[in-house]
Amino acid sequence: MPRLLAALALLALGAPVVTAQTRPIPSPESVLGFVPGADRQLPTWQQVIDYFTRLDAASPRVSVRTLGKTVLGRPFLVAYIADSSTLANLERYRTIQRKLADPRLRAAGELEQLIRDGKNVILITSSIHSTEVGGFLTPFVLADRLARAETAEARSILANTIVMLVPSQNPDGVDIVGDWYRSTLDTPAEGSGPPVLYHYYTGHDNNRDWYAFTQPETRYTVDSLYTPWNPQIVNDIHQQGGNSGRIFIPPYMDPIEPNIDPILTAGTTAWAWRWLGG
Repeated sequence: MPRLLAALALLALGAPVVTAQTRPIPSPESVLGFVPGADRQLPTWQQVIDYFTRLDAASPRVSVRTLGKTVLGRPFLVAYIADSSTLANLERYRTIQRKLADPRLRAAGELEQLIRDGKNVILITSSIHSTEVGGFLTPFVLADRLARAETAEARSILANTIVMLVPSQNPDGVDIVGDWYRSTLDTPAEGSGPPVLYHYYTGHDNNRDWYAFTQPETRYTVDSLYTPWNPQIVNDIHQQGGNSGRIFIPPYMDPIEPNIDPILTAGTTAWAWRWLGG
């Protein structure tokens, strides 16, 4: 696993190569009209949908699915990113994951074959706090680089890995925050937080819904991604101020969630930051 993470970190070093496609892979800039992270620019949720829909249509490595509707009726997306042959057999690999996670589901002597046949499953969730705008900008960069990478190393990684990328765990908040920001540009209120909750019911506390599971956005992530897939690695993308910490490493404050390996979690955060050029 550490070798996989190190190799993923090097993917960005490979220059993209144009391959035969039914249509060219769209860059984020071609859809948004700006480079993700450009000063004073934020996407709408419809632009997020448009980009990932076009990426799905252009790249055999990307399969985008709508898991349901948010509290305010926006589509909740996940992009599966892997080698095309893997994407064509996702149910098979999900079954392998379930058997690896639960010995009650596998036959005697089946373990070694499951390990050989299975994939490394990585869940990347983003932007549960929508004022942390880096959370819904980062997925554009991750998806673009994974869809374009053509080195032998990149192909090996994509052949052995399934990435489940959630562009935002709070799509409603993407528009609540973005609409407010755009409406206040060049005014004294520019850069301030919206005067309403950026999650209709829970506001900033939507990340505290992981025990009660009261919101549809939480339930989509748990019921459609965490539970059926048992990912080996989970990376939840947040953002902090310019003078705050970037990477958290063990030991953590008690109580520690017993179902999460803090070393893997910290390592994945470090990988993502290095890969994005931080």
